[in-house]
This record gives sequence, structure tokens and C-alpha cells, in this order.
Amino acid sequence: MSLRQELCVVCLSSCSNYVFAVVSPWIRELGIRSVISKYYLCEKCNSGQFSKRYDNKEMESIYKDYRGEYYLSIRKKWEPWYSTDYNSNHDAKTWVENRKNAITEFLLSCELTNFTTIIDIGGDRGQYIPDIGVNRIVLDISDKETLPGISRVQEFSDLPNADLIIYAHVLEHVAEPFSDLKIGSQ
Repeated sequence: MSLRQELCVVCLSSCSNYVFAVVSPWIRELGIRSVISKYYLCEKCNSGQFSKRYDNKEMESIYKDYRGEYYLSIRKKWEPWYSTDYNSNHDAKTWVENRKNAITEFLLSCELTNFTTIIDIGGDRGQYIPDIGVNRIVLDISDKETLPGISRVQEFSDLPNADLIIYAHVLEHVAEPFSDLKIGSQ
């Protein structure tokens, strides 16, 4: 084990415990040349992260056809369980409503209810944004059509100020989340 420490992308604590991990073959087939990464577990917040952080060009090669036909064919080749049905469950009414309700209940439990602008980072078509707030925006690099009432931006620099930023299920996909949030909040 190396003495080199990695900073946690969630809480910015030093992480020193790691194991070696192989980058998934389907990721490599989508254009990532790295084979090995270190997987760190943060002792403070218990989140995990890989030392391999993708740059913008690599992210684009992974997500340019995210959940499209080509993406699905590559993913299914290496992970046979990753079917079209599994993929489409992310749009199933029950799945979407459960996720929206969980976010709404969390916000209400924290007494957070007065929102003008809500932004969902990596939020696909905006289907997970709770039905609260006047201005609902999704930042996503896909070309999928947003739901009615949802606006899309593709760059952090295009984000307006927001009352709430949702960053759900995307930290593991973003190279520098704190840098992105700083850009979005300027």
C-alpha cells in the first residue's frame, strides 16, 4: 500500500486505504484506455471513489450515446444482465415517482420548501426533479428531449443561480464535482 493519499471527492478528507481495480471492459470499449485504477474508501464519510478521474473528452466518449442502442450493445456484451428492460426501468412511472417522492420527503423533513430555481445535474430528461419550484433545469450532456416544463443546459457555465442543486447518482461519473459546483454557483 502506498503512502500517497487521495482526497475524497465528497468530503475532501484524505483517503489512504485502497485496493487495485480493473476498469470495466465496456468502459474501455467506449474509448477509455486506462486498465487499472485504485479504489479508495473514505474513512470519514464512507464513500468510495476511483483514482482514475475521466477528463471531458473521455466523459463525452462514454456518455455521447448514453443508454442509446450502441451504448446498450456494448454494455450488454460485457454485462449480459444489462438489458433493454433494465435500462428502460429508469423511465418507469413507479421508479420515477418513488425517486421524486423520496427527494420531496427529504426536502420537507429539512423544512426546505421555498424554491425558485432547481437544477438537477446529470438529470437525464428532468423526470426526477420534484414538482416544486418555478424554474426547473436539467444539466445533462445527452440529447434527450426534456419533459414539459424542464429546461436543459449542457455546460456548468450556462447555469443560473439556484436555490437547490440535485446531484443524485452522478458523483461517480464526474471528474471534479466540487469544481463543477463552484463554476455553477458563480
